[in-house]
Amino acid sequence: MITPPIERTPGFDNPSPRKGLLSTLNTFIYKIFFIVVGRVCASYRLLIFESMKKSTILLLFAALLFAACGEKPAPTTEAPAATEPDLSIFIGERVGLITPANCTREGVLAAYGNDAKVDSLYIIDGMYGEGVVLFPDHPRRRVEIYWEKEFDPKRPAYIRIEGDSTGVSDWKTSNGITIGTPLADLVKLNGKAFDISGFGWDYGGFVTDWKGGNFNSSMMIRLEPAGNEASAKVAGEGSFASDNPDMVAANPKVSRMEFRFLANEKLPDCITALVAADKVDGKMNVLKTNVNGTDHYWLQSGAAAYDGIELIYDANCKEVCKTGGMRKPMDCMKVYEGKPWELVWEEK
Repeated sequence: MITPPIERTPGFDNPSPRKGLLSTLNTFIYKIFFIVVGRVCASYRLLIFESMKKSTILLLFAALLFAACGEKPAPTTEAPAATEPDLSIFIGERVGLITPANCTREGVLAAYGNDAKVDSLYIIDGMYGEGVVLFPDHPRRRVEIYWEKEFDPKRPAYIRIEGDSTGVSDWKTSNGITIGTPLADLVKLNGKAFDISGFGWDYGGFVTDWKGGNFNSSMMIRLEPAGNEASAKVAGEGSFASDNPDMVAANPKVSRMEFRFLANEKLPDCITALVAADKVDGKMNVLKTNVNGTDHYWLQSGAAAYDGIELIYDANCKEVCKTGGMRKPMDCMKVYEGKPWELVWEEK
């Protein structure tokens, strides 16, 4: 009788009955594992299972190698959290990222990148001018910045915040002033009463004089009354104290904030003395230009706007020209034609 050949699996001995059930089971696991691993890591097949048949401990090693040969899951990467913009204001020091060191038009555009846009801005009295808008697509973050190039190309004439259509802004000063802040809070923060122009016209509702309180012209505030009966009593061209009973009853709130970095260049001592002597209502700006190598200083008291006279001096405080109002310019003004004036000092 011819015994049929025994089928053998390459790499395995024919299991002997003497090895018992454990040996048979062990060999069966080897075969199954071999089929799976052989498809994934064929190049390691003979080496692994020649060693495995001597020790079941190597089964764990084979399983680990099988996992290593398999496809690894791609690592997950969480998107970085969006950075919220700095919407804080320190009066006279910075507005968000804008400081006296970078407040030129070019500096602002560089600081804000895609969050800044050159646009036409409403100034006042139907006049428009080109400026920069921050966060143009976010009304609660919107800021308008305008430069009067003919007087001060370095510092903004104003950094204006008005909030969205509901009167809400995300900007706030370090002491808590924002759009919607009530008059009573402003008085408390200033430390004393101040003056406000009457409501109901283009220049209405502006703080005109902080009266030597904690605030100065670094911040200009406009208020909007509640629209009650008392509001009509503090309307029109005129000035009203913040503690006027009708003004208190009108219950106005902040509707606009404007911030500036004041010019404070050191002036020649004699010019400083002239400024102190020529102040009108405690206000004065000083402009400077250069004529044939000599600095000339224009003391702007606001008188010229009302057809009054303003004086121009050289660095030795010699009067060199007069100017003002609607009068025909004096011949001495011809020397300044085409020369830019720069704001170098202003009353706080």
